[in-house]
Amino acid sequence: MSEGRRLTRADGRPKAPVRIVHLGLGNFFRAHTCWYTEHALDADRWGIAAFSGRTATHVAELRAQDELYTLMIQGPAPSAEIVSALTAVHTADDLASWRDYFTRPEVGLVTSSITEGGYLRDAAGDLDLAAVASDVAALREDPLTGVVTTAPGKFVAGLLARRAAGAGPITFVPCDNVVSSGAMVKTVVTQMACRNSEPPNILLQLRRPMKLDPSRMKERFVNEYHIAVRKGYMIPMVMRNAGAMIRYGRIRSRRGFLA
Repeated sequence: MSEGRRLTRADGRPKAPVRIVHLGLGNFFRAHTCWYTEHALDADRWGIAAFSGRTATHVAELRAQDELYTLMIQGPAPSAEIVSALTAVHTADDLASWRDYFTRPEVGLVTSSITEGGYLRDAAGDLDLAAVASDVAALREDPLTGVVTTAPGKFVAGLLARRAAGAGPITFVPCDNVVSSGAMVKTVVTQMACRNSEPPNILLQLRRPMKLDPSRMKERFVNEYHIAVRKGYMIPMVMRNAGAMIRYGRIRSRRGFLA
């Protein structure tokens, strides 16, 4: 990597085929979910298509350098590596691409890191129906092209597209630091699906294609994350052409780095 230029695929590895769709293109996702995917033995077969959440801050930067970025780890022995796990990045409103990925049989995982509030639960832990009312109406009117804006709405919109394409079951793995996150996502997606006019059919899409407990996976993931924090911060950034100052696990932007 030399100063004065952006990263290109020549700096990393070739793009892998998209088999994971992720919602929430934030720091935690890029510092941990992408890193674990990058270090999988078959990483060349598992590319991630990531969609931004509330903001699209990183989409343009990542697209400008082939979806590559540099992960800097601060600790007793600071290090940096280029992460190539991202195959494509999209803005939150790119619903056509979101639905398209769900229609592909080879896409097997839907992951998310949108904070607990992004799942729109009420005080009882159920789906906040008032918060998703617009999405419910949109999907009832047009299940395959209705405009949705919430995470539960997007999950169900994706499942509807997948059902229409006959692409088979898919697995949801939430990556937010929430107790029983798997049960949380199952609840909001199921309740959102039941607001659709054909709940028995759409609910068939909630079958998991493998023996996998998302909550247990997440608990292990979080435990390993805390170990990583104790040993040294993992900090995502977009590498361009200058230096960065890292203090107490945060990035101070200077001349081209994006925290």
